[in-house]
Amino acid sequence: GGNEQVGGRTGFDLAGKGRGGCKGEHRLGKALAGPCLCCLVERSLQTGRREHQRSLGIRLRGHIGIPGVAHGRTSDAAPYIMAAIEQDPVDTRKFALLIAVHLHRGEFEAAVQVGQRSVDLGWPSVQLGLAMAATGRHDLAVEQYQLTKKLVNTIILPPVGSGPMTDEAMDAYWLVAAKGVCSGQEADRLTYHQLLNMMFVTLHDKADMAIIAPAIMTGHVELVFNGLGLRLTPANMVWLAMLWMDFDPIRQIWQHPDFIPFAQRIGMADAWAKYGWPDLLPPPSNRV
Repeated sequence: GGNEQVGGRTGFDLAGKGRGGCKGEHRLGKALAGPCLCCLVERSLQTGRREHQRSLGIRLRGHIGIPGVAHGRTSDAAPYIMAAIEQDPVDTRKFALLIAVHLHRGEFEAAVQVGQRSVDLGWPSVQLGLAMAATGRHDLAVEQYQLTKKLVNTIILPPVGSGPMTDEAMDAYWLVAAKGVCSGQEADRLTYHQLLNMMFVTLHDKADMAIIAPAIMTGHVELVFNGLGLRLTPANMVWLAMLWMDFDPIRQIWQHPDFIPFAQRIGMADAWAKYGWPDLLPPPSNRV
């Protein structure tokens, strides 16, 4: 939960004082906060460059694609992601990024096709469910989304501090989750919000993916701001890729009047200043 040490320095100073790095000043001086988005983007790019020097160009493309999609530069990131998949067509993590790219562009059927391929390769069906819901196939989307529960305690670990769940409790949770994300019904979405609010209060890690991912997919603006405002990690940074959707309820997050101040607090605005403004937002003025 504290600053991550990288090369003998904290994540705050990763970008480097002498290279125009953000130095984590927007992190409000909280000693226990994690590295900011700008720092995580820089770390990902540095990792990609080091691996490229070891002749691992596939990973370079993947590492460059992640921060681009995460901070809204889909147009820049997409070619790297496509090239990475062409060279490594069974890496499900890259398919997950490609699903996000298609959803960003409104290419919902393409997102479903890629989502099905990723599930066939063993990836959780959460994004496939979201993509199906975007096409209007809500009942099938709910069914697909619930299949993710089969991967809990295998490739999906329970949130830190959470106790074991009975089969009945697991089924009940994933039904609420699937309907909240995929049914298209406002009542289901708000019911899931209540459950997520309870998880935010009770779980040890308030920025766990089990909270952040569904908060983004259901447009739970307050929870997204509060959770990611506490701590950014490489894991929940990846879920920022799902934020840049131009359909409800997800776009309620980046269209919210407090989104720009939130972006400034977590370092996203610094990443935009360094790497380019998001595709979906108007060009910057003096507001950032």
